[in-house]
Amino acid sequence: MIPFLGGSAWPAFDARRPRWLLEALAVVFVLEGAADAVDLLRAAAPMPLQLARTAIEALAGAGLLGVALRWGVVQDLRIRLLAMLRLAVAWLGVSFLLAALSHGLALAGHAGLGTAPLHAYAMGFLGSMMLAMVARFIAGHAGRTVAADAPLGRLFVLLQAAVAARVAGGVLGALGIAWAHGAIAFAAVAWALVCALWAARYLLLLAGPRRERPPAPVDVRGRS
Repeated sequence: MIPFLGGSAWPAFDARRPRWLLEALAVVFVLEGAADAVDLLRAAAPMPLQLARTAIEALAGAGLLGVALRWGVVQDLRIRLLAMLRLAVAWLGVSFLLAALSHGLALAGHAGLGTAPLHAYAMGFLGSMMLAMVARFIAGHAGRTVAADAPLGRLFVLLQAAVAARVAGGVLGALGIAWAHGAIAFAAVAWALVCALWAARYLLLLAGPRRERPPAPVDVRGRS
């Protein structure tokens, strides 16, 4: 979606869809699902497969962060919606890197990172992407300007604080540090506040009448 939405905003942007990246990510997610299924069955995978999983996660995370950085170099950061999408992709990369680190620590005989990778993916990537994209589509449906305004930007910043606190809480909890409870409590309150304010705002837009844009003026000679 980032190349698609940013094509008109970035004239110098390479507008080719990174199909190879989407295909590679699809394969990675299939492998992650298969590995998790094995874990649920409590059947320890051979060491080479565990090492391969850790390496694939690390490569996927580094690649996603590199793509997010590349998009960030050519984008105008004043376009809030595109910045939100780029940060969501960055969270996906962080989730893969945290998963690789967690599995690497487990292979070395240490405690993993607990639920930190999962929250970076679910809250960071999915939460950020949904907040930005659903707001965009609702604005278009309601006839409003398709852009992330200041109130949505503030909600997004609060969401990022909630994600960072929850990921930190997962890491601290896995390490047995007492501060984890405070971080998790802050994340829960911030997440609930973001959801409540976001829903209240956009439910009003959905419930109200669509704002139709005025037709283009037509001169007396019939040309628009």
